[in-house]
Amino acid sequence: MKVALILNANMHCSPYVKIYSKILDEIKIEYDFLAWDRSKIGETGGTFFQKGFPYGNGNKLSWVFNYYAYSRFLKKQIKANGYDKLVVFGPQVGFFLFLFLKRRYNKRFCFDYRDIFIEQLVPKIFKRFLKISALNVISSPGFRPYLPNDFEYIQSHNFDIVTLEEGLDKYINDGNFDRKSINILTIGSIRDFDENYQLVKSLYNRPNYIIKFIGRPDQAGVRLQKACSDERQTNVEFTGFYKDEDEPQIINDADFINIFRPDKIKCSSTFTNRFYYALIYKKPMLVTRGSLEGSYVEEYNLGLALDDCSQLDEKLQLFISDFNYEEFNENCNKLLKLFLSDYMVFRQRLIDFLYS
Repeated sequence: MKVALILNANMHCSPYVKIYSKILDEIKIEYDFLAWDRSKIGETGGTFFQKGFPYGNGNKLSWVFNYYAYSRFLKKQIKANGYDKLVVFGPQVGFFLFLFLKRRYNKRFCFDYRDIFIEQLVPKIFKRFLKISALNVISSPGFRPYLPNDFEYIQSHNFDIVTLEEGLDKYINDGNFDRKSINILTIGSIRDFDENYQLVKSLYNRPNYIIKFIGRPDQAGVRLQKACSDERQTNVEFTGFYKDEDEPQIINDADFINIFRPDKIKCSSTFTNRFYYALIYKKPMLVTRGSLEGSYVEEYNLGLALDDCSQLDEKLQLFISDFNYEEFNENCNKLLKLFLSDYMVFRQRLIDFLYS
């Protein structure tokens, strides 16, 4: 048996694909990555469509043309390799492959959904697509209100299972905060200017806070860095790309993980990587009240759910004063175990699909 894992972007932008490849490695099923080198960085480890396509391009005609060209590339690769099963990531690719999948892979592909996007504009077509998929996987329970309710959806969280299992015992918050140097970390791509700027301004040059932004500098990140430089913010640090092996130490050095984001559909219905990092490494979070993450943070007392960043210093100091580290660690593990049970269901359903 041979399987194709079909992405709609670079592999480095799609870490969730490793969830599948790890399971395929365990059960010794051969697979290929079919991906799109949109960033033109010359990635290796798969078969790539070599055509750059800048993120954030607002030209709809260009978007359609590029996805059509990518779908032709995919059809050619799938036919040439004769894959037994497919895993299709994202409705964008699925729509452009719809007729091909219906004709050749009806009930022989798994659909993985991780972002609210174009399917909201064409619900009838999306339903037809879901009907021909053998297994529909979602990465967040917050997507369910936006998806057709007459289909079964299997939950697949965006984490590495080994790291999660280690997090249950290996990482513990000891409750010791250095109030002279409280480290607030934003790790990963910086996509939201306004919310991060709110955070920075609320703690403007306070010497007892270090605000770190570590990750790829998207357009919002470049703008934020310039604003901090122009305003001579002395307690804000920016670092670009980091090595995967450095990630545990970077997160362990933090006191709080910043996940304060816009109150939009995409943001309010998803779990970020930072949310999982915070649970695994036992770090309190700053999240948006009313979001999916905010509801979990409030229910399990895992940090601060914020409407805005006003009086953030006082809120942080109060949280630290009342912090019960034993209860906090226990609540993190409760949620991790819940997510672990979701993973075990997903793993078994994926294996059942592959061998059906």
